[in-house]
Amino acid sequence: MIYEQHKERKIVRDIKFRAWDTTCKKMFDCSKIEEFSLEQLYRLNATNDPYTKFMQYTGIKDKNGVEIYEGDVVTLDNRETFKEIKWGVGGYYFDDGSPVSDYTNIEVIGNLHQNPGLIGDK
Repeated sequence: MIYEQHKERKIVRDIKFRAWDTTCKKMFDCSKIEEFSLEQLYRLNATNDPYTKFMQYTGIKDKNGVEIYEGDVVTLDNRETFKEIKWGVGGYYFDDGSPVSDYTNIEVIGNLHQNPGLIGDK
């Protein structure tokens, strides 16, 4: 667990990452990589390595208990509208700019790397 300071409130959540290997087209769970420090993972994520795409856990689970990561594609309230999870200043947002924390009936249906056709031409 880690404490994050956001303005006047403290948030406690697990810091986890997963990584998409663009070469072998496989997702890896980075929470098991103990030799990396949190600082090293943040630095790796910021390098924009073309062969590895890191995604951070939002600290939120969907209605089925599935952990939600940036890059996930979700549906809200069982609608047929799909939204991408993105990181923005101060938290996680949908691709339309609305905060993820404002919704409770979220369901992960895939992610941009394993399911690239879920959201338009991405």
